[in-house]
Amino acid sequence: MLGMPETNGELLALPFVLVAVVCLHASTRQTWSRRALLLTAGAGVAATCAVLVKQNVADVFVLAVVLLVASRGRLPHLRQRAGAFLGAVGVTLAAALVAADLRGTTPVELFDAVVVFRIRSSEVIDASASPATSERMAHLALASLTSGVPCSSSSRPQVPYAPYAPTGLVRR
Repeated sequence: MLGMPETNGELLALPFVLVAVVCLHASTRQTWSRRALLLTAGAGVAATCAVLVKQNVADVFVLAVVLLVASRGRLPHLRQRAGAFLGAVGVTLAAALVAADLRGTTPVELFDAVVVFRIRSSEVIDASASPATSERMAHLALASLTSGVPCSSSSRPQVPYAPYAPTGLVRR
């Protein structure tokens, strides 16, 4: 489509992640209403689409769990919000499975292609890995520690005030 031989899966999943994060954030800024329901469900749909594009892009699910845990007792109608999110995830996943089945791929074949293949490939990589693999990991860890990136407070994004967001996650 763009004349490129390959495309990075993370790049294709990123728009879904961004939409899901924006929807989750917007839904926590509102009292429970039809709009909050639609935003929360939209976040679930977009989060599922991101994972369907690239299986290891589960960032939104991590964010949703953090919001769920951090907002207990502070965010109105938490059960309804969680239900809307999870319901949208289930509907989206079911739609993807039905679409795959209509194209001739069964859920068992999808599981084999996504999960079993990854397990087998990691075993092959592990069996054929040279000492360079461990050295590279050590170099990456050292670079991460010496750069200060994972612990730098100046790299934290500034979040605007959100009246219904969980305390401690949003600066007031």
